[in-house]
Amino acid sequence: MPFRHEALGDASAELSARLDAAKSRLIAPIGEFDESEGRADDGCLACARRLSWTCGVSPDAARAQARVARASRELPLTREAFGSRRVSCSRVRAMTPGATPAS
Repeated sequence: MPFRHEALGDASAELSARLDAAKSRLIAPIGEFDESEGRADDGCLACARRLSWTCGVSPDAARAQARVARASRELPLTREAFGSRRVSCSRVRAMTPGATPAS
């Protein structure tokens, strides 16, 4: 049984890494969409509202994705760490409220 638990743990870690990689790829177009104000085409007041509507995520999750996308644009060190998968989307989200381009 310990072997099965180890295999399940390894599988979970692998899938989690794949999710983080996919999230990293998702954030770039969200940032471009936000920066271009494409949300206004549909009459949405905020990028997060458009994300929630079109992607079927909760408003809170959409706001978090938009915040990470903005941080990826505005914070080069954060963008590099996130893009190289040294930090996850949830860590970027946690770091962004007090972050500056130099941090």
